[in-house]
Amino acid sequence: MKEIKKLLKELSEKSGYPLEEIEETYREKLKRLKEKYSDRDDVEQLAYRQTLMQLKREARFLEGVPTRYIYVIGESGLEDRLDRIRRRAMNMPLEEAVAQGLMTPDGKVIDTREKVYGRPNPNYGSPLPDSAHSYERDIYGIVSDSPSFDDCQLCVIRAFDRRAEELGHIPIWKTYAFRAKEKTPEGCPYRVFNYAAATRLTELPETVDPVDILNKLDLRELHEIEEIHRAYEKSDFRAVVPIVAYFENAVPREESVLVFVSNGTWEGEPVMCIFPPAYPVEIEQGDEIVVFGSIRKQRDEFRIDAWGYMVRYRQNEGS
Repeated sequence: MKEIKKLLKELSEKSGYPLEEIEETYREKLKRLKEKYSDRDDVEQLAYRQTLMQLKREARFLEGVPTRYIYVIGESGLEDRLDRIRRRAMNMPLEEAVAQGLMTPDGKVIDTREKVYGRPNPNYGSPLPDSAHSYERDIYGIVSDSPSFDDCQLCVIRAFDRRAEELGHIPIWKTYAFRAKEKTPEGCPYRVFNYAAATRLTELPETVDPVDILNKLDLRELHEIEEIHRAYEKSDFRAVVPIVAYFENAVPREESVLVFVSNGTWEGEPVMCIFPPAYPVEIEQGDEIVVFGSIRKQRDEFRIDAWGYMVRYRQNEGS
């Protein structure tokens, strides 16, 4: 066993994977092999070789992919994409849902996904099994190709299914290095990366100065919200815009955190921002913040579907 531990440590040094993660992978494979073979005396060596082969296979997937850097401003939490389909169908009268092709006449939700991971969905148009799930976790942030963040763009890193579950919560307002294949669709106003099995978010010891990042972005003002909405209303993608505003209050809910912001003057009504569930609101009333989100109009009011926020100026600074 000492020899195996030494080999695992060497594997960690060569691959860059955390030793604890490699040991966990090894233990899982060893457990499976022991349950499968009761008469083999080489299961430890076999589990090591399987661990080695898995890591090499994962590493090849990112071969040639450069390291990039992200300042994380938000995270979606673990979402079941199929629950969105279910909620949309269940939240309307049966007759209307049937007419729109969302439910069967006997109340079963229909699978409306034409494609799954870019391929034709064989279950398209059929009832969606209750046991079916499709998990996703999105990490929102500002990405740069250099650690000094000379160039800054908004981005999302997307993890799916098992990787989304295993990834867990990512602490926000921190800087990370990562390697992931870029999958930005043509015309998308922000960069998109897919979290692979070999992708790791490695926290950097020195977090980039948030104020420096904000100074490199095209910040908009809250009073421009109608103009911004008009500019992107007919776009194929909902643009995510950094908007300067003043924090008023927050209302945590089960599926979201409602944050109300204003322009800091007597005129104008607060604007509701819908943040991901359990998003930490660590600011005081009156703090100047930058909300990153896309704008939509609901009846006669504008809403911001937010990725996250950054503090631009706190009330007690300079006092």
